Amino acid sequence: MGAEVTVFPLLVIVHALAARVWTGGHLVLALGVLPVALRQASAERIRSFETTFEPLGLTALAWHIGGITVLAVAFVVVGAGIRLGGFAWA
Repeated sequence: MGAEVTVFPLLVIVHALAARVWTGGHLVLALGVLPVALRQASAERIRSFETTFEPLGLTALAWHIGGITVLAVAFVVVGAGIRLGGFAWA
């Protein structure tokens, strides 16, 4: 028998990685790009960062939302079934 891989741990990993990418990009923006842009009174630096980061950040956000939605629906369906005795594996 090989190692069994279930969907739940994979969704948690995708969710955690996507959250880190999205949050990390905004930390870079808030702590690195924004202070310089405010000192220079220039929005061009922010636009440049957003142009570079936006495709990655929005993709990560989409994976984050998708993963957590699947986890939430699975929790409600499976959780309700377990509480009501609907999933007897005997």
